[in-house]
Amino acid sequence: MWAGVTARFRTFHQNLRLTDDQINEGTNHHAGVRRSLNSHYYGSSSESANSFLIGSWGKYTRTRPPRDIDLYFVLPYEVYLRFESVQGNKQSALLQEVRRVLQGTYPNTNLRGDGQVVVVSFNRMSVEVVPAFLLQSGQYWICDTHDGGRYKTADPKAELAHIATVNDN
Repeated sequence: MWAGVTARFRTFHQNLRLTDDQINEGTNHHAGVRRSLNSHYYGSSSESANSFLIGSWGKYTRTRPPRDIDLYFVLPYEVYLRFESVQGNKQSALLQEVRRVLQGTYPNTNLRGDGQVVVVSFNRMSVEVVPAFLLQSGQYWICDTHDGGRYKTADPKAELAHIATVNDN
């Protein structure tokens, strides 16, 4: 009996896992987005600096079919200071700037600012970029464009650490 359950579970698990091609495609997408933003904001060609994955890609819980890749991109403090002088919805203006930067790299790709993220819609999956400012506490300020705009405090690394601890236990 257990042999049949084990075989069915393995088949079920294999059907959920992303294929190597899907992993490579997603990795290329988020690496390209990171490189574009690093080039603009830091003068670097890094595909990983100043950013980290969250959501299913950050937690290694991604499943087929892949839909989106969630990415925090940490902006320089100088960008925060520059947007503090903007009249009106600073957070919306910041999302639109990040969208324009990415539009320069991906001119034929649909991009939009949406609440807290900039969505880069590739053919089979999207990259959702969360522009963030690192706080001294280790938490982040992220944009919330609703109701005139504000920054929300987020702690995605604490969430990932909690999930890892629960999994280990």
